[in-house]
Amino acid sequence: MTQAADEPALARAGLLVAGATVVVSLVSYAYGIVLAHGLPSAEYAVFASGQTLLLLAGTAASAAVPWALARAVKAHPAGTPQRRAAMAHALAVGVLGSVPAALVVAAVTAVYAPFPAVAAVAAAVVAIVLSGCAVGWLQGEQRFARLAALRVAEVVTRVGAGAAAIALGFGAAGALGAFVVGSVVLSVGGLVARAGGARAWADLSWRRGVVRDRAQWAETAGLSAVQALLGVVTAADIALAPVVAGTGPDTAAYQLAAALGRVPLFVAAALAVVAFPRLPNRAVTKEAVTKEMVSTYGWLALPATAVLVTAPPQVVSWLVPAHLAGATSLLPLTAVTGLGLGLMTLAATVLQAQGAYRKTVAALAVAAVLMAAGTAVGWHSWGIATGVCLAALVAAGVLITAARLPLPWASLVVALVAGVVLWQAARWAPAWMVATVLVGVVVLRGVRKPRQASAGPRLRVLHLGFEDPALPGSGGGAVRTHEMNRRLARNHDITVLTTRWPGCVDRVQDGVRYEHVGIGSGRTHLGRIAGYAVALPFVSRRHAADLVVEDFFAPVSSIGAPLWTGRPTLGVVQWLNAGEKSRQYRLPFFLVERAGVRTHRRLVAVSEGIARRLRAMNASAEVEVVANGVDAAAFEVTAPRGDDVVFVGRLEIAQKGLDLLLAAFAGQADRLPGDLVLAGTGPDERRLRAAAAEHGIERRVRFAGWVSGAAKYRLYAGARVVAVPSRFETFGMVALEAAACGSPVVAFDIDCLREVVPESAGVLVPAFDTAAYGRALADLATDQARVERLGSGGRHLARAYSWDRLAMDQDRVYRAAVRDWQER
Repeated sequence: MTQAADEPALARAGLLVAGATVVVSLVSYAYGIVLAHGLPSAEYAVFASGQTLLLLAGTAASAAVPWALARAVKAHPAGTPQRRAAMAHALAVGVLGSVPAALVVAAVTAVYAPFPAVAAVAAAVVAIVLSGCAVGWLQGEQRFARLAALRVAEVVTRVGAGAAAIALGFGAAGALGAFVVGSVVLSVGGLVARAGGARAWADLSWRRGVVRDRAQWAETAGLSAVQALLGVVTAADIALAPVVAGTGPDTAAYQLAAALGRVPLFVAAALAVVAFPRLPNRAVTKEAVTKEMVSTYGWLALPATAVLVTAPPQVVSWLVPAHLAGATSLLPLTAVTGLGLGLMTLAATVLQAQGAYRKTVAALAVAAVLMAAGTAVGWHSWGIATGVCLAALVAAGVLITAARLPLPWASLVVALVAGVVLWQAARWAPAWMVATVLVGVVVLRGVRKPRQASAGPRLRVLHLGFEDPALPGSGGGAVRTHEMNRRLARNHDITVLTTRWPGCVDRVQDGVRYEHVGIGSGRTHLGRIAGYAVALPFVSRRHAADLVVEDFFAPVSSIGAPLWTGRPTLGVVQWLNAGEKSRQYRLPFFLVERAGVRTHRRLVAVSEGIARRLRAMNASAEVEVVANGVDAAAFEVTAPRGDDVVFVGRLEIAQKGLDLLLAAFAGQADRLPGDLVLAGTGPDERRLRAAAAEHGIERRVRFAGWVSGAAKYRLYAGARVVAVPSRFETFGMVALEAAACGSPVVAFDIDCLREVVPESAGVLVPAFDTAAYGRALADLATDQARVERLGSGGRHLARAYSWDRLAMDQDRVYRAAVRDWQER
């Protein structure tokens, strides 16, 4: 089987097992909640501990029998001596291993449980171990659809039998005995069911000397040792809680919270079932399967953890019975614990596939010590949930390092869950923030693509440009995107993924393809941006590219494209205003911006001011300045000089400072010869009209609507003064265009504008001093000679900003980014 054919098969198998995992988890959750409500605390503690011991036994048995058998079944055709020998060995291990395992588990259970529960647990251990032959055969045959269906059938049967036993008065013992019934369904369905049953039955045989086959026992012993240790690491806290603390309400509350928080662990175990037989396969590299397994884990486990961590206590309290109410406050910590345990399981799976049993056992032994220490310390100080959670995170780091899982992903997960722990302890951030970050990581890591090398001198460039230049009200960023790309399209294939908006149409414009992506129709600004950010990682997978260019956009600047593109990625930074947006909306956008900047190795800034900030945030990144340009048509437009003060841009108060401009104009209205013209559209037009009325200048303020092209340049050229009252800017495109049209500019003295409004082209006023700004407008507007002198100086300045020259600089940066990627 080729790699191309095998990867979709793995993806389909992963979806099947994932779907079964979801169903099993939901049924088990519902069952556990019902028992928590229906059983007394002491009975529930017995059931929870016994169920965890069975999980531990099943985990060890899943390697002792199914994994070794699956590898042999996959390697040898049906009916061959090798496969029959493997089946015979699996049967022998099941028979010989189930009895001592049952005795050990029964001995532990006997410490705190009555005899009926002990007997039920022992019988269930035998049934679970023996069902391993069916599971291993299905894994090796890659019959994942049947395996998924049988897993669902097993849990449904077990729950039904358990509920019936409890209704008949058998209590916890009856619920534990139901595991026997479920395991029988799994065994019969796997080996005797109609599809493939004949082949499985033919393979199942006995041969003399099977017990003395040292080669088979060597692999089984290694897998069993690893899985036994893994079971101890992942289940000991629940299983031994009654031994340490008795069967009181506090113990039962912790067991309930821990069981609810184990969803990520169950996801990891299901993925290991799919991935383990494929890891040794040469047709698909171990690295590819490992990445697929870890990525799928992120898709499934992180959202589940986010939901559990951020679920409001009022919602959780609906599920938790009153006598176990303590489980509600413990659930966030136990969910993070489950995430760490799942990572350990994935790492152990990778190590076992490599045959590194000693290394795996050593790493798990360290993890077991850490978990024991965390349990003990937590029990006597912070609480067992906190102690176990911290221990699980550290132990996950040990296993991740030993297995060499994809470190950027794993490190990010560990950092995030550590943040969740801090949040739970200190309550420093709202719950929705944690959920947003965790789900964001799922999106980012789940869509990662393999690297693609350069196709040659003509690059395929995928530009993530959030704003379509055809969108009414689009700003200077969209102008830059198109002006650069239409020139670069002479030598490269350029596709721009941009936001949806009502009336948008995918098109090819000046050799550049525009494709609109997002969720919904994009009727609102927030809807456009949010839908774009969510859909972008998915849609970008459909496009082959030698280079991905990420335009930063408000309010978060970057969404960390290098983390999920898997290809050379360059950040083009026109926006670095998350700090201002954070103050405006009182949301921590600056944290996202900082993290996004640090994911990039190469960045392009449109000004020296932006470049300095980028270098301060990411000292390891290579930052180059490629400024915005001005259209040659701006120099050719002429118009008679008028008397008006003109503003061109988005009608937005927070950034563009239009409230400051209205106050400044009102203060000097009697000295200004013309009106104030506001050209553009935006979210604050209604507020601006109201503000003009409050200042008493509504008759002096004209709203000109959206202007573009030659009409915009004529408006600039006919202005007495062009006002740029921005509180912050990324470059100052309006100032540069006004200068090219021969009109002077009045602006606040802020970063970026200093570079395009020198003394020869305009006037800079102390930042946000509206009285000084009004005086500057009036002084300039009443001095015709100065207006013409500054206008001439502006034209000379603007000629240095040629789009053609700047596009050549950007082309050089693009090629350097691709070369740097190839040489890594």
